[in-house]
Amino acid sequence: MKWKIRFGAALGNMLEHYDIAVFAAVSVYLSAELKRLGYHQATEIVWGIFALRYMIRPLGGYIIGCYADRVGKKPALILTTVITGGGHILYGFNSY
Repeated sequence: MKWKIRFGAALGNMLEHYDIAVFAAVSVYLSAELKRLGYHQATEIVWGIFALRYMIRPLGGYIIGCYADRVGKKPALILTTVITGGGHILYGFNSY
């Protein structure tokens, strides 16, 4: 395996684990904020959100993979980019 492929795989893996590490670091504060708002099972809610990520990701990979097999890699990449971008735009509108 060439070093470029290894480096790309390592970088992608690092970015994914960075996402998990950020959520793990913020989860303590998120749990405290939910408890302050009156949710008695705040810790379970936060752990549920964390677990949901591990359940939804393979499902999304399967669905997008089937779509990519039917129409091609480029349209699948465009679809995932549009979905991700749309989520970011909606999140931005939510802050107003």
